[in-house]
Amino acid sequence: DLDGSAYALVYLGQVASLDARLDHAQDLFRESLEMFRRIGDRSGEATVLYSLAYRAWLADDEPKAVALFHDALSLWHTLAVAFGIVV
Repeated sequence: DLDGSAYALVYLGQVASLDARLDHAQDLFRESLEMFRRIGDRSGEATVLYSLAYRAWLADDEPKAVALFHDALSLWHTLAVAFGIVV
């Protein structure tokens, strides 16, 4: 189940981010993003982009965080998914 595995990786990356293991989180997010793109799960892709943005924010990389938050929100908007979007 590639989709389930991709979601498991993004959730593990979120835990690693909160545990200040940012390099490990980055690796997990990248692997998850590759899987989501391979199977065409655009909502999963947006979830990873949001998670990468949060990881960048934790790493004090504000420009990268803002760009990734924008990418995630734009994708959710395109998909008409309200998750993560303040209305």
